Amino acid sequence: MLNSYDYFNTTLPLLGLYILMTILIVIGFLLLILPGIYLAIAYMLAIPLVVDKKMGIWEALETSRKAVTKRWFSIFGLTLLIMLINAIAMIPLGLGLIWTVPMSTIAFGILYRNIFGCSQQTLRSDTL
Repeated sequence: MLNSYDYFNTTLPLLGLYILMTILIVIGFLLLILPGIYLAIAYMLAIPLVVDKKMGIWEALETSRKAVTKRWFSIFGLTLLIMLINAIAMIPLGLGLIWTVPMSTIAFGILYRNIFGCSQQTLRSDTL
């Protein structure tokens, strides 16, 4: 049975991953705009890889980059579409975000599942 506290051991690796990912993306934006955009899209699935697949920091960054690079333009298009939908949802005082933010999270979750699949621990029904 999976305990709800079992994911606390990933807090420090996630913090390290987030800091390294942010540094690399900022360096990409400082070099030129395009490398920063590429890295921001390529590293978007690194955080779920650390949590779901128990990968290390650099391993998650590289795995995410290699997997996303194969489908970079379609993932970039999906990201732009979700950003546009969220921007339109902000117009009526942000009320539309009640529906679009969960939709965005689910869309990226489905993207992750379609690219990497789910681990057996994630699929178990007795984890609750």
